[in-house]
Amino acid sequence: MKKWILVLLPALLFIATACSKDEPYIPPTVDRTVLVYMMADNSLSSYSDENIQSMMDGADGKLNGGNLIVYVDARNETPQLLQLKEGKDGRMQKFVVKDYPEQNSTSEEVIKHVFNEVKQRFPAKHYGLDLWSHGSAWLPSDFDQMMRSIGQDGSDWLEIPVLKRILAETFGSEKLDFILFDACNMASVEVAYELRNNTHAIIASQTEVMAEGFPYDAIIKDMFTAQVSCENICKSFYSFYQTFEYPYGCISYTKTADLEKLAILTKVIVQQDLDKARAISTNQLQPTDYLTSKGRLLFDMKDYLTQLATSTQSKDLYNIMSDVVPYSASTPELYFNRTGAISVDTKRLSGLSIYVMQPKYPQLNDWYKQLDWYKAIYK
Repeated sequence: MKKWILVLLPALLFIATACSKDEPYIPPTVDRTVLVYMMADNSLSSYSDENIQSMMDGADGKLNGGNLIVYVDARNETPQLLQLKEGKDGRMQKFVVKDYPEQNSTSEEVIKHVFNEVKQRFPAKHYGLDLWSHGSAWLPSDFDQMMRSIGQDGSDWLEIPVLKRILAETFGSEKLDFILFDACNMASVEVAYELRNNTHAIIASQTEVMAEGFPYDAIIKDMFTAQVSCENICKSFYSFYQTFEYPYGCISYTKTADLEKLAILTKVIVQQDLDKARAISTNQLQPTDYLTSKGRLLFDMKDYLTQLATSTQSKDLYNIMSDVVPYSASTPELYFNRTGAISVDTKRLSGLSIYVMQPKYPQLNDWYKQLDWYKAIYK
């Protein structure tokens, strides 16, 4: 037996040496990889399978050579990384790229690992990101039981400043083509400004999104066109909810390139009478949230600033916000978890919400000071 081992050893060494000279496999670089990161270990878990099936329906022949990747962590299941693509039979299929052990999918370490793994396995010239979960704009998750910031895994949440850090460390100075928030309340100027250096565009809702989420069968194609059609994605969302069984939907997209202009004008408007800006009665503003029984926290941005601005500033505000938010739309009624359906004045919804500091929320006001938007407006 030992002789046979001695005889075979040189041959095995030759084979090993020959193999070591082979070039390592390098996956092909495509034009765009889109990652749908589904933090579904929460009350939305049952909708994750439906949305993935909708993605498969929409992806059939529409990926334009790109990669559609889904990370999903559903309740009572271990996370998986999936690729949705055509199988040998020509039909769209789910291919399991990797099975993960049970983990907190909102933790910074886990998200960075998944993002980096997607970049390594599915390199692309451009990237898009869809964050799927609960959401409450920039608001911290520990303020009230309804708060979730962005992303929930059991009793853990992901905060916006942490997301900004993850994106900066993963993609560096390279901006994502878009971030789509399939979550409530994420069309917030504070969120957009915090992520302005991480993405070219943000697609989100000022208010709550019905549990069914985005109509993926209609929007996947627009994620993979040569130039991502954010407006078409928004129009498909709006069209879907106009005729849906529960006809409640508010949507917009934000171009981050013009946010600095908006910040400069906002600072002028607010700082010219800071006492008035802080003392304004929120009862006269258009609210965009009903997240807490303690009171309203988020209001329409243009509605708020118009009440502080001069006539000239109002015109400038209208022009700049038209550049920052090229498209927004809302159904006549919107649904809120705490209140049910409410009629809204759609003309007072501009596509971006803003937090108005109120004396009764000292904890939130202190937390607000950590954000880039606060530093740009109030410093």
